[in-house]
Amino acid sequence: MPLAKVGTVNPVSMRENPSEKYIQIVTVDGHDFWFMGFVNFDKAVKNLSEGISQFVVPGVAVPATASGENGKNFQ
Repeated sequence: MPLAKVGTVNPVSMRENPSEKYIQIVTVDGHDFWFMGFVNFDKAVKNLSEGISQFVVPGVAVPATASGENGKNFQ
């Protein structure tokens, strides 16, 4: 998936089972992809988030990112 197509990277932990973790990637055109089974979940989230934040497309505004957000919890 080209970095120019990635809109957001969302780490997700399930409330009822905190060890069940996913990464949701939402593209700029609204499609979402869910990934699971990472050897090191925190490192994967960190690297994906850094890659997205450092990628700049010439002539396209860079959206602001929420700092300090450690992921969403779903029921």
